[in-house]
Amino acid sequence: RMELAKKNMEKGKDGLFKRMGGEEGISTFMDRIYDLIQVDNRIKSFFQGKNCQAIKEGQRVYLTELLGGPKIYKGKDLVDIHKTVGLSDYHFDCFLSNAEKALSGLGLEDETIDEVAVTLEPVRAALMNRAQGL
Repeated sequence: RMELAKKNMEKGKDGLFKRMGGEEGISTFMDRIYDLIQVDNRIKSFFQGKNCQAIKEGQRVYLTELLGGPKIYKGKDLVDIHKTVGLSDYHFDCFLSNAEKALSGLGLEDETIDEVAVTLEPVRAALMNRAQGL
């Protein structure tokens, strides 16, 4: 499935943005994923005591652009934001798992969910503050 998703991504991300439901769909996705994160014992501690609404809004804007929407992200660099957070590959995988659950719960097709996962994967390197591909 992932190979098919990668091939579809070569055609451009604007179709993915549309299949996600545009900005409204991404906002709904962010609401769902944060509902899941707040009860996920594996990663919820990263968000406790933080302004989750502001974090969620920043991620919504960033993901809107990343998933093929308008180029509107003007926030900080991901490396700068996450350099002291202490994330691991495990934590990123937990986030991806929640993303897949949220997308599935919204009724998106497996192909679209895979394309989102393929699109999010390169972000891992920035969050771990390491060179991409390591």
